[in-house]
Amino acid sequence: MKKSIVTLALGIFIGVAASYAGPAVAAVKQFILNEVNYPVVVDGVTYKDSKNPILNYNGSTYIPLAKIGDLTGVQYKWNAGKKQVEISTGAKTTSSTDGPAGRKNDYLKPNTEVIIEEPKIKGYNGVSDEADVNYHVAADFGREMPPLLSEGWVAEDLIFDVFNLGYFPDTEAKDGKTYDVIKIRRNYTTLITITLPDGWSDKEAQKEVVADGIRIQRHMNTNYFSISDLEKQLGIKS
Repeated sequence: MKKSIVTLALGIFIGVAASYAGPAVAAVKQFILNEVNYPVVVDGVTYKDSKNPILNYNGSTYIPLAKIGDLTGVQYKWNAGKKQVEISTGAKTTSSTDGPAGRKNDYLKPNTEVIIEEPKIKGYNGVSDEADVNYHVAADFGREMPPLLSEGWVAEDLIFDVFNLGYFPDTEAKDGKTYDVIKIRRNYTTLITITLPDGWSDKEAQKEVVADGIRIQRHMNTNYFSISDLEKQLGIKS
């Protein structure tokens, strides 16, 4: 996916360049959005604007406010006195001199339905494949894709997101050797202990093996575990 990084001030994405003299904002929240790769169609017309792209944040689609007005006829304006954007959905209005936004002598279309079909998340249990940092490393630098959630593999960094369980690397002595182990915990209780093969962490990549009944493989110095095997060991039903 082509990624665009955009800063959203005050947590709202507005395609209106409202200029006014006002006090400095003490705290500004910043969000990272991705440019979407699926079409948005309004009344049979596909939205296209390379300068004002459609963005996605945390599974929600964001379209510039000015473009929503162009597509649906809904009116909006910048109220300089109140320092707020005002959207009208049920009455005929004209453009305001308060700011640059607004559409003169335009009729509202309150019954216009805007349907934005969100793509089905490709991943597992509500967590997207793209939540894995290695997914973006592979996409940006042309490297081999890691095992994906949608393919039945969960990265160690996503154990909590997918299962709401803790992931704790540790070591244990066994047969006169010290092995790297992985402990999956709920609060302070260890549910599963996975003993990694000798020398497993010495390489960036390792082919699939079975350790303590769970299939694992290694990619970009990250351990990936079979989701179905983990669920079986944890007693979780898909």
